[in-house]
Amino acid sequence: YLPSLYGETAPPFALYVDTSGSTNTKAQREAFAGEMAAIARELAPQRLYVVHNDAAVHKVETFEHGDEVSIRAFHGNGGTDFRPPFDWAEKQGVAQELACAVFFTDMEGPFPTEPPSYPVLWISTSKGLEAPWGQTVYLEAEL
Repeated sequence: YLPSLYGETAPPFALYVDTSGSTNTKAQREAFAGEMAAIARELAPQRLYVVHNDAAVHKVETFEHGDEVSIRAFHGNGGTDFRPPFDWAEKQGVAQELACAVFFTDMEGPFPTEPPSYPVLWISTSKGLEAPWGQTVYLEAEL
């Protein structure tokens, strides 16, 4: 075997999940959990950070390559602020290692004024609302 630029694992990812009161329906949370598990299974990142956030970061779960990612409970149920997960990643030194972040949300809350150094994909349950930066895609979930 020769060295390769491609491996069996992806670089570290962050999954930021909006756990505010506006995303607390069972259907939304199940859709978020299912998509997060699929990302982990399909992309097999070296490390995966799942950050539970409403107006503050309430819990961070770290999964290593090969760990089963099963989110059984979401932590938080208050207001919404998208800035704390990005601040957490910077303060913990995680931002430098991230290939990207995926933010699961309904897009109702204040955004950071500047994007982070890594790409961000916003998974929104609210059609017609887009993030001011990054890429936004829509997730069908019964509200």
